[in-house]
Amino acid sequence: MPSYFTNITRFASFLGPFNVFSSSPPSLQFHLHLHLHHRHLSLLFAILFLTFLTALFFNYSLPTVFVSFVHEGITLNSLLVSQTSSLHCFAMAISSSSFCSSSSSFERGYDVFLSFRGEDTRNNFTAHLYKELRTKGINTFIDDDKLDRGQVISPALVAAIENSMFSIIVLSENYASSRWCLEELVKILECKESRGQRVLPIFYNVDPSDVRKHMGKFGEALAKHEENFKENMGRVQIWRDALTQVANLSGWDSRNK
Repeated sequence: MPSYFTNITRFASFLGPFNVFSSSPPSLQFHLHLHLHHRHLSLLFAILFLTFLTALFFNYSLPTVFVSFVHEGITLNSLLVSQTSSLHCFAMAISSSSFCSSSSSFERGYDVFLSFRGEDTRNNFTAHLYKELRTKGINTFIDDDKLDRGQVISPALVAAIENSMFSIIVLSENYASSRWCLEELVKILECKESRGQRVLPIFYNVDPSDVRKHMGKFGEALAKHEENFKENMGRVQIWRDALTQVANLSGWDSRNK
């Protein structure tokens, strides 16, 4: 059986400002306590937590989770791990005030922008993550796969990226084969630098080093782009740099067991 406790502890450590109190070995039932430094569950924590649960769902047939909130933090009680159970994330509804921006002056159209390769994850991981985020009141942008694609990403898509607080980039094996995905990635990283947008990469069944070093499927995709864009090699280099940059960000590797 995979070490659920090890994975959750690792993820809690990734979040940073939270403390984990538990010494229980992996079992069908255990208790995990996460105490926050602030009274309200932040949008960042909610996005990361839901993303984490979705990742576990597709790796482990994730558990039923019962959540109760306390004044000074959040306690996850009776985290039941079962091979046959389905995901019922956050049994208690999260109030909209839990997802307030830390800056009231920040005007946005979306809380989260999802960047992904449709043929890889639209009907599984990304669809499930989108559903969970929307269900919990997190305003999330997901593009329409039926939209006509031009030579560049549309102004509407650019605006959606620019007016999002967070971007989640699902880096699957065919992500780099799409120039539109690469253009989205470039724009997201521009917003990270210019607007302070927070970016969470998800390495979905890919090795982060392949993304960083342009190896495997990522190397093959970039080589094809170089063949197709011989007169615009500078753009391909921008895509290469963007992949290296995103692979160096703290993110989640779905292959971790």
